[in-house]
Amino acid sequence: MKQEKVKVVKNKKRLLDLYHKTKKVAFYGYGQPKSVQANPSLMNRVKEVQESLDPKFPIFVKSMNRSAVTVGFMLKLSRPFADLHMPGRDASVVLVDAFDQEEYRTKYLVEKSLFSGGWKAFSISHRLLEGDVLIFQLIKPCEFKVYVVRESELGEVDGAAALMHLKGSDGRQRKSENSTNTNGNHQDNGRHLKYLPPDNVQENSKKDVGLLLEEIITETMNIANAAKASNLLASRIDFASHIEISKAFEQLQASVGSLHTQMDHLDALALKAKDDVESAKERERNSGQVHMGEQKKALVVKLLILIEAKVRLGGEIESLKANTSRLELMCQKEADNTPN
Repeated sequence: MKQEKVKVVKNKKRLLDLYHKTKKVAFYGYGQPKSVQANPSLMNRVKEVQESLDPKFPIFVKSMNRSAVTVGFMLKLSRPFADLHMPGRDASVVLVDAFDQEEYRTKYLVEKSLFSGGWKAFSISHRLLEGDVLIFQLIKPCEFKVYVVRESELGEVDGAAALMHLKGSDGRQRKSENSTNTNGNHQDNGRHLKYLPPDNVQENSKKDVGLLLEEIITETMNIANAAKASNLLASRIDFASHIEISKAFEQLQASVGSLHTQMDHLDALALKAKDDVESAKERERNSGQVHMGEQKKALVVKLLILIEAKVRLGGEIESLKANTSRLELMCQKEADNTPN
């Protein structure tokens, strides 16, 4: 009974280990530290760089742990990627720096699916730290282009990306404000939509037609009342006046009917034009967002390259300072040993 219980516990532990290992492989390979999993800003930046790369080239993403940058200097590849894209024997692999195209050679050990000899030089040269994330893009057999996303530099990339987003939003707002000119005519890609008067003009026109109809009805009632109250001795001029007004109203009634038809037609055109303007604005917003997204991805890659340059120059400056201090000490010793 006790042996069966121990066996169940071991099987359960093995299944859990297998589950966690598979979960890590599905994302970024083995040995991913929890601090990186808990950093959404870092993972978003990695995702943006991935999306900016050509999808026809396979990639794998690796977070730097202690064994990769401090102790041992070995980088383990994910087993699924190695089985699909790496040679079935030990081989020499070229790592190309995405910043300056400098090449580094490292040894790939097929049995353990890792980079060993030569990886230390790459790690030290790039001043890699725990938590940094590297994106390996297989551009040729046994040749990778490597992009570095540094955890310590996320603030600079996020700040620049936010500034770009702010400028893009401001530009779209100014463009939207300028799309209506002083005459009230809206523009759609440079073309004036003539049948789109301001809303207050349409409302005023409808009110004027209503007042005109009220005047016609009132005057018609006045003529009818005058006809009832008139006598044969009344001046014929009055009857002639009423007849002329009646005929004018008949013609005006036809004109009003035609005016209603024209107003309905103009109203339909105005509604259609307004819909066209809204559709054009929506298309412009969507295309602008897509364009801004592409610009942002390109900017992220450029910023990573600039950050890499800054880190590289920082290392060179420190090296020059150390050499200068060493030469000063040598000169001082020579001066002290020189006889008076």
